[in-house]
Amino acid sequence: MAQDRCDIIIPIYGNLPYVKDCLESIARHTGYPYRLILINNSSSGEVSGYLRRFEESKCADTVLIEP
Repeated sequence: MAQDRCDIIIPIYGNLPYVKDCLESIARHTGYPYRLILINNSSSGEVSGYLRRFEESKCADTVLIEP
């Protein structure tokens, strides 16, 4: 059975500018249907807040895993 999407798993720890660049790059350059699985590895409040807002925006199929 063929899959209709792929999962992109990204472990995240800090560095908000890098996280933003990474997610924007995926959105710009990935044509195949995908789901983002973001694993927040105890990042600061700034990064955590951004990831929560990103997940809630529904601009992509996103699952956020936090401790």
